[in-house]
Amino acid sequence: MSERQNTASQKILVIISTLMMCTISFSLSAPSLLADDSIVEAGPPGAGTTNLTVLNTTYLSGTQSYDDLYIGCGIISCGSIVATGDLILNVNTLTVMNGASIIAYDQPTNTQGVGGSSQMSASYMGDGGGGAGHTSTGGNGGTSSGSITNGGSSYGVGNETGSNGGDVSDSSGNIVSAGGIGGGRIVINADIIEIYGTVDASGQDGEQGYRYQNGSGNGGSGAGAGSGGSIIMRANELTVGGSSGGSILAEGGSGGDGADGDCLPGNPCLGLLHGGQGGGGGAGGTIDIRANSATNLMISSTATISSSGGNSGSGGAPYGTGSAGNPGSSGGN
Repeated sequence: MSERQNTASQKILVIISTLMMCTISFSLSAPSLLADDSIVEAGPPGAGTTNLTVLNTTYLSGTQSYDDLYIGCGIISCGSIVATGDLILNVNTLTVMNGASIIAYDQPTNTQGVGGSSQMSASYMGDGGGGAGHTSTGGNGGTSSGSITNGGSSYGVGNETGSNGGDVSDSSGNIVSAGGIGGGRIVINADIIEIYGTVDASGQDGEQGYRYQNGSGNGGSGAGAGSGGSIIMRANELTVGGSSGGSILAEGGSGGDGADGDCLPGNPCLGLLHGGQGGGGGAGGTIDIRANSATNLMISSTATISSSGGNSGSGGAPYGTGSAGNPGSSGGN
């Protein structure tokens, strides 16, 4: 099991509500399971009367209503719904087949929890970009000057998009390594939900560092990663995974790696070129899935449910007697 899957289990709760509305909460080393008997045996208010079958990439955002929404695979490609910002689905039945997906990204104008950006010197030396925060703080970028605190702050109540990682710019202010975009917000209200593919509101990775014009010189620093968004599901019957898995993800992205210092053939170098600093990882987001009873919440052993923080970017290697770059820090869970 990966580090991300281990750390994600520390924050996801299982809540089973009885008919007497008595709730017991406890931590598990497994994907999140939430059951809620307050949901009635019917489709959600606002569900539509038309069906939609998605077999290729389709862009949807905002509130969408259908009777049956099926996302599957055709002969050439698999279907994918891609959203920017919020995607709210009110449907009677939702099926996401193996290989198909629902993906949501944050609006790039979000101002909450944004990772701190960094500006390098004319010799391409500077700190790594900070990872975005959300449920926790984002990871700090690497630095050669002792310590830095540029990871984005935590915010929200678990029902909002993620945020964006910090950029890295050159001495003139031009962005050379872009911070990762945060994950979006996916809300699904349905009678029946079956997830055999992927529902993903994860933050994107920060871009790696670059040397000036990709030539000889010090390695540029990596950008910060985006933070995970939020995924909320409410259904009478909810299935995640089958014989071949099924994933629900709201993870933070990984910070960008610092570039190696290097001297290309045919260039005079002094043998002292430094590696770039790593970017900070994005904080994890929130996953909240509920069915109307424990029996109707079916999570396969092959399923993956994770809202862990992203990994830090690594420091770049030096050339000659230069100094290696330092890694950033991982995003919080």
